Amino acid sequence: MMETILRFVACLRRLFEPLTWRWFQPKDWEKLPDLDKWEDVRDLSPSAFSRLINGFKYTYNWDKLRGLLDNSQPLDKPQFFFKDLTTDRDCDNWARIWSSYYTYHNIPVQEWIVTNTKHPFTQSHFVAVANEGDGWRLLNYVRYDKTHISPECAIADIKTWNSGNYADDIRLQCLYKDYSEPNSEEDRA
Repeated sequence: MMETILRFVACLRRLFEPLTWRWFQPKDWEKLPDLDKWEDVRDLSPSAFSRLINGFKYTYNWDKLRGLLDNSQPLDKPQFFFKDLTTDRDCDNWARIWSSYYTYHNIPVQEWIVTNTKHPFTQSHFVAVANEGDGWRLLNYVRYDKTHISPECAIADIKTWNSGNYADDIRLQCLYKDYSEPNSEEDRA
């Protein structure tokens, strides 16, 4: 039952994501100062990119109303993540910047919603996974070291994160977006 609800919510969020971006994106975000330029960082190695986006410059900032008005930047607007933001840089934005990075490099990447059965709405979280050729790797803010045979196995690495709120016995997960085969050149940032 909970898995069905999660899939339904994911479907609704996917459907309305372009609208929520238009409605709730920070006003004039393009005019905000750049902390880095996408064009300067997109060719970093995955490890160096992970260190950069998890450095002191990029703070976690709730979406409006502490995430109630949750939205993600479009895949083709990676510069949003690198702006000097005071809101709207949370887990889905980290997952999306990883998706922008890997689609730019033509590497299969997926975004997943992860939650737990005890607190499905307050513990909802976004992650990405990428297949760098040697297996699937979890991208939960940082790039995890271990690779796995499937995205689901890679996501299991999250089980000890955040005080164990995503342990195997209570974790629910649902594929949100799959960029394993981009539809067109426009999908790439």
